[in-house]
Amino acid sequence: MFERRSVMRPLTALATVIAILVFFIAYIFVGQPSLHITAWVVVIAVATFFAAGGGVAGLKKAVAGNIAGAVWVGIALAIWNAVAPGSILALSIILAIAAFILCIEASVPVLGFIPAAFLGAGTWIGANGAGPFAVGHLMVIVAMIVGGLLGILSQQAADRLGKTSAERVEKAAVTGH
Repeated sequence: MFERRSVMRPLTALATVIAILVFFIAYIFVGQPSLHITAWVVVIAVATFFAAGGGVAGLKKAVAGNIAGAVWVGIALAIWNAVAPGSILALSIILAIAAFILCIEASVPVLGFIPAAFLGAGTWIGANGAGPFAVGHLMVIVAMIVGGLLGILSQQAADRLGKTSAERVEKAAVTGH
């Protein structure tokens, strides 16, 4: 009988690395609230990185889009709070204008991945509500940057893990072990 050696599939390598990443995201960011980095915001930023295609280009599009979305909706909410707090009509109009901007800004290549902008905007609202701008809200942007960086690191780790697995199998095939 022969011994079957297999190469770790890319999806299995990525799943392994992402599972470890999520463990550490939860352990560090949930376990250390004094860091003020919200775990679910980091996870959304990691997902945005992969949705934007990964790699350096995906990192740029994800982080730039997430930040732009967060900033535009933060500005929109600040305007609403200054001009007509409590008015749902005013809020709806101001957010519609912000949504228009999030789409139009896609003509700038680094902001060309529109879902990143909307994920950033929604994340800003989810993390900060509709209250006025506050310095603490900027931690959402920090969490988005951290998530993007963790996304590229996890992609690189998964690539290495899959490559290492393939090299072991190839070496075993050559040596007969």
